[in-house]
Amino acid sequence: MNINLQEEVRRALKVEWPTFAASHPRLAAVLDETVLVEPAIQSLADDVEYVEAMQTAAAVGAGGEIVADIILRHVRQWLRRLV
Repeated sequence: MNINLQEEVRRALKVEWPTFAASHPRLAAVLDETVLVEPAIQSLADDVEYVEAMQTAAAVGAGGEIVADIILRHVRQWLRRLV
């Protein structure tokens, strides 16, 4: 399974950014979503559930869509916990 983690996190942030911005408009006004890519990637590496999900996905040969969905869900949860 080959995946560009940085690109998938960027995509997930772009999808989730409007919701985050609506919930935290002042913070979103001064924060560029691109600065969140690296912290989000680090949070993935530190999240036991994510690591286990990715191991399972690799074991069953999950496709890119499934992996992207796992990353999207994690980024969504991570943004909610950010503030």
